[in-house]
Amino acid sequence: MTPIDQQVVHLCSGDDQSSLQALLATYTPPWHAIIDMLTAATASNNVGLVRYLLSLYPDIHLAETPVRKATYLGSIQLFDAFYQRDPSVVSMIFEKQGPPLSVALMSSRPLEFISYLLSHGADPNQEPEFHPYALAAAVFGYRGSTEVLDLLLASGARVQRMGALHMCAYKGYTDVARYLLQHGVTPETDTPEHYYHCDALALHCAIAKGDLGMVELLLQHGADKSRRDKEGKTAFDIAEEKGDVQILGLLKE
Repeated sequence: MTPIDQQVVHLCSGDDQSSLQALLATYTPPWHAIIDMLTAATASNNVGLVRYLLSLYPDIHLAETPVRKATYLGSIQLFDAFYQRDPSVVSMIFEKQGPPLSVALMSSRPLEFISYLLSHGADPNQEPEFHPYALAAAVFGYRGSTEVLDLLLASGARVQRMGALHMCAYKGYTDVARYLLQHGVTPETDTPEHYYHCDALALHCAIAKGDLGMVELLLQHGADKSRRDKEGKTAFDIAEEKGDVQILGLLKE
């Protein structure tokens, strides 16, 4: 990056917008510098500057960096500035993560921000890249709260093949697992079909964690004790490896 590009990016991190405007009146930065400027302004939570830059460069193609920063901040105003420029940002896939909705959920952003994304076209069933699906991301990010799950389900989130029950088993959230079971998920329809993060089965995960209550709940709802995981192990195999007498007793009932 050239010294002048470094200067304009630095100015976007501060409050001296008049100096920035004077400099930009005689200099047009390259695309990558404009993206860095937008990112710096977003990181500074300077909504006015973000809007100014977007109006100054109306043809700039938005990269993920400033949009992702707005998502992590959970700022409706910042995100909306990018959305007004290009509504497709609501389904943009962030590299090695996923769409804004799953990233916001994993990061426990405010429910108002989640509601904003959903009301502006975020798909709760959109396939992510590396992050879990939205429903499982919500289980992870909100530490046992079901309020955000209510919001997702009201917005059309599927319960099948989302990996949410497995996430409950992984985190030890028995009450959330019970909520999901009451809303139609089953242990045998939880694992996503095309998502490498969630190869494990909820029952196998609960046994590996030694979570007796979760194991009992899953068995009560039809978890298949003989089903094999990707390593070819059954629930019995894992319980025997763990030497968990109580869980073995449950499996033998």
